[in-house]
Amino acid sequence: MVSNSNTWRPFYNLYNTDTKTNDFDHDCFHSPITETNHIDDVEYIVEQIVEYCIRTSLKEIIDVNEKSISSKLTFDELKKNNITSTDLMQWSSPIDLIERYEYFLQINTSSSAEVFYNCTPPWFGSICQYRFVLNQSFSSFIQMRIDEREFFDNKTTVTCYIHMKCSNHSFLTCLDWREICDGKVNCFDDGEDEKYCAELELNQCEENEYQCRNGMCVNIDFVSDENLSWHTDFSPECLDGSDESYSRSLIECGRDSSFICEDVLCKQYTDFNCGNGNCYDVSERPAFVHCTNYRDKEINYVFDWNNPMDTRYPLCFKIVMCVSYPFFWGDDFDKYCKNFCNNQEECQIHTVKNCPSAFIAPTFPIWDGHVRFGYFSNSTSIKYFGYEPDFVCYNKDLCPFLIPTFTFDNYTCLHTEQLNLTLMDNIYKTFRGCIQLFQNTNDITCFNPTAVRCLGTNKCIPKHRIMDGFPDCYNAFDESIAANSCALNDKHRFQCPDEQKCLSPALVNDGWKDCINGIDETTASDVVATIHHLLFSSFCNGVVEIVPIENETDENDCEEWPCINQYTLCNGQWNCPKGDDEINCSSSFQCPANHHPCLSPKSRKMDCLHINRIEDGNIDCLGSTDERSYCRLQHPIEFLKRYRCWNDTTCTSITDACDRCDKSNEFDQICDKTTDKYRDIKNYLDNIDSFGKTRKQPFCHKSSLSFPPAQSPLPVHKQIQNDMIKTEKMSTVKQNNDSRLWLCNKGFVILVGKNETEQCLCPETYYGDLCQYQNQRVSLTIRLRQENLKNINVIGIIIRLVDYTGFVHSYEQMTYKSIISCNWKYNMHLLYQNRPKDMTKNYTIYIDAYDKVKLAYHTSWIFPVQFLFMPVNRMSLQLIIPAQQDCYLLCSDKYLKSLTNDNMQSCRCLNWVNSFSTIQHKCDCSSDSMCIGFKGNRSICLCSLNKTGPRCYLNSLCQMNNTCINNGICVPHDYRQSSINFTCVCPDGFSGEFCEKTDVRIDISFSNVEAPQSLFVHFINVLSSNDRSKTLDPARITMFKKILFNQKTISFNMPQSFHLVFVEFDHMYYFIILQHEHRSSVVFSTQISQSQRCRYIQEVLDKDKLGYSPLRRVKYYHDICQNHSDLTCFHDNYTFMCLCTEQRQANCFHFNFTMTYDCKGRNDCQHDGQCFQDDPHCAKQKMCVCQECFYGDK
Repeated sequence: MVSNSNTWRPFYNLYNTDTKTNDFDHDCFHSPITETNHIDDVEYIVEQIVEYCIRTSLKEIIDVNEKSISSKLTFDELKKNNITSTDLMQWSSPIDLIERYEYFLQINTSSSAEVFYNCTPPWFGSICQYRFVLNQSFSSFIQMRIDEREFFDNKTTVTCYIHMKCSNHSFLTCLDWREICDGKVNCFDDGEDEKYCAELELNQCEENEYQCRNGMCVNIDFVSDENLSWHTDFSPECLDGSDESYSRSLIECGRDSSFICEDVLCKQYTDFNCGNGNCYDVSERPAFVHCTNYRDKEINYVFDWNNPMDTRYPLCFKIVMCVSYPFFWGDDFDKYCKNFCNNQEECQIHTVKNCPSAFIAPTFPIWDGHVRFGYFSNSTSIKYFGYEPDFVCYNKDLCPFLIPTFTFDNYTCLHTEQLNLTLMDNIYKTFRGCIQLFQNTNDITCFNPTAVRCLGTNKCIPKHRIMDGFPDCYNAFDESIAANSCALNDKHRFQCPDEQKCLSPALVNDGWKDCINGIDETTASDVVATIHHLLFSSFCNGVVEIVPIENETDENDCEEWPCINQYTLCNGQWNCPKGDDEINCSSSFQCPANHHPCLSPKSRKMDCLHINRIEDGNIDCLGSTDERSYCRLQHPIEFLKRYRCWNDTTCTSITDACDRCDKSNEFDQICDKTTDKYRDIKNYLDNIDSFGKTRKQPFCHKSSLSFPPAQSPLPVHKQIQNDMIKTEKMSTVKQNNDSRLWLCNKGFVILVGKNETEQCLCPETYYGDLCQYQNQRVSLTIRLRQENLKNINVIGIIIRLVDYTGFVHSYEQMTYKSIISCNWKYNMHLLYQNRPKDMTKNYTIYIDAYDKVKLAYHTSWIFPVQFLFMPVNRMSLQLIIPAQQDCYLLCSDKYLKSLTNDNMQSCRCLNWVNSFSTIQHKCDCSSDSMCIGFKGNRSICLCSLNKTGPRCYLNSLCQMNNTCINNGICVPHDYRQSSINFTCVCPDGFSGEFCEKTDVRIDISFSNVEAPQSLFVHFINVLSSNDRSKTLDPARITMFKKILFNQKTISFNMPQSFHLVFVEFDHMYYFIILQHEHRSSVVFSTQISQSQRCRYIQEVLDKDKLGYSPLRRVKYYHDICQNHSDLTCFHDNYTFMCLCTEQRQANCFHFNFTMTYDCKGRNDCQHDGQCFQDDPHCAKQKMCVCQECFYGDK
């Protein structure tokens, strides 16, 4: 008997349980990883689905626990009991079985004798053979991994790449895939890990591609697309991360299976690779474990310290450490050194008597297979290992430019003092020049035109490595001006304006000044290079925020600038010289009117000081907080130095005051953190210009009155209840100390059979019984854009990894929702059928697009997989979906005929007559889906929007409960993510979660202004101060409208949010709408009149001031509003569009007056026509404006 209990229990619906189709990777769960960020009011999403499967070739006979099976029923018995496929889904049945049962119900010709095993909770599986350690949902285990990602135990597994013969130095570790082509030899027998890497190094990229440091190419649109200082949870497209300026130090990868951990290399060549996605600087103290999987124990000499079998570090090395290393003082000396000697003096005597005068430690090469560290027994220097070896030994044939000092044990060596090698980083920089990426036999030129010869050596490096921040040549020649980086003519590089240095994009805004004036760090340092990037709120605020231009800055000539304005009033910083902008503001310090808080040097308490005593030349407050101009003038751009020591001329930071000031003059309130009032006083002192650095204030439009009033709202459908979209119930997993939970490397343990044998579910990147082996794979990122979004499209994308015979090794599929998904990136792993992959075959990525609404073929792309010697082939693709069906590639000789299907016949390829039906396999997709092809014996099915499942036999939520209105299209979520969620794709004119909202309509009429033949409409969206943004400037969208003869009113809809609207025609601008908060589903009726015209500054500013430089001229813009009481707006036709506020002050934002209307570089208008679209990336409307004598849509 079958019963459906009301008690909630987790669903365990396994995929790929049919072992006939997949013997190696089977019994799988899926976990979606979605990273969402809002930047410039735009949603950016990175999506990945991780597949956790049993990935081992070991065959095990499962002794099923009979108690795990509640009952066994045939399909016929299930049908008689009115059991539905939905019931089986809730009873944790495998998806394959559920679809077979649904097929049986629909066709009624399949086997009615097939057996369904009804499992007793918490067991699941095709024969109830599995259970988890805890009775929780799989999503709960994922959440537990996130919550406890920093929890590790001694069972953590070190993973290995075993598909390359490699003899390394250590029994403690093995080769990691990230060590292949990392620029240094890790396989000491024949350097197998670096043997074929010249092919990658000398790779050449296309015009629209950026070359990563390791040689691979990515689409230029991916470069710096996630480069924000606050953003760490992302994945670069270059394996080495050279397409982004970022730091990954905050990311813990020990339990993370996302691309940011699995598909990146260590960025710095001095980093130690932990083998799990984490890296750390080898110059850090190795006596501590930095890798959570203990992979760094090979160079951690404390590890296995007391094991006599460990020969990595000789006894004399350990004794010398006990003598000189301060880590071994106190209790640690007893722990590590008492086995050798009773105290440091005794250890030193032992060293002199029993140790050789010099020795090598460790016994293996520390760098590139030949560089070794050496120590003298009588050395008295403190040896933080990795900081100060006494000498270095190396292969003189690889480093002929170095002059050795002596030989030791047949090694060529030199003293570290000889080259001033006092830091590990310096040592690596020196010997980095020895690495022979590809040997050059010509002393003058390199054999390849894409390479350049290092000065003074025979080493050659790829030209793209010049000025990239990583010294590859001896004496860092490639990072010097002499390397002539600007001769590369690389349009992606940043040229320093005052010197011949052209920087790699990875060096721009990376936190280090590479240009003389630091102009390459304008974003990172908050100092901008030009007025076009300087916010209006930054002028005359007391802080220099622009690189001086002919001795002018934003803080010169501020006499007529009102220091009290909407951006400075009560912002917590002194923007007026005497702090007038902070007088009478709310504060935790209760001061009377016209007083500032002051830490009195007499009473040693917080007090208040009248504004008349501010900047009077006498210091009345500790830190000189009443005389702030002194430190500002002494250190105008060193923002931290704003605290002046008492009775001294020294300016320092608050945090350094106790160390740099005379302590006898500074008070306990500053330096004694135990005093009751320390926190209040420190908070007060911290506000000395907030360490001198004013928080940037984005443009705010609310100081002007809104107009016109919004008219009667458009009809809006009744709000649909939020419970129409369900979410999967997830229980909370409390911290559990069961070590079995962490047995599998980045995987999950399940218990199998009566004996509850431990088995691992591994992500795609690993395999083995403990997920201990690293998988060969293609790591693919796809971003899709569509040429024309006016017509609603839902595109099904099929991605196949294929060899030259047409055999499909693996495939993925995804659904692209026009308008919604255009700022999404999709990460996926494609695996090879065999391990290791067959290196004699060529592999190709086939990508096919289908219209999921019409179930029709649309277009295809083909990309070869390059550099097969790489374990991980990282590919990043940006694909443009054409507006119409494109059969060119499909009908060409490049597309293998064996990969076609009947759905492609609409292309009518003349040379492929009768070739579409040559597939010999029997397709088992549902009749209302598309059979794309086969992987092995399993059909690759593309479902309609009403169906879901691998074979498309299950009804989707859109079929059962479509709640999209106004002709919106219901798109179910990927069945591997959720079977109970969907998205509505709305037609033009509608928006909202269910397409229930109507777009804003704008009606424009003309009053005393002659209507033009056409006009531009500029929509300005003001970002809030809380928005994450690459720029604090408002976002702009420009539309083009044609006006018919005698037409007096024009109307149009606007789907995007906006706050300001300007109309432009005949080189004049009119300000027609201002709304403080964006409102949807309303109508604005406005008019264009002369009173709304934004005047050009030539009309409203006197001639003398017009002659000033743009940087100086802006400082008189407030005068324009004050002198013209009827003015609502003006512009300078250079960089600023300005409003006049209610207080008659100017309020300006950057406006591009010379914008190129080319639809973000995708202008398909002909004969120099201009291209307009209503969104910079996800345009619903696109229009061509023709030059004279031309007409037509394009």
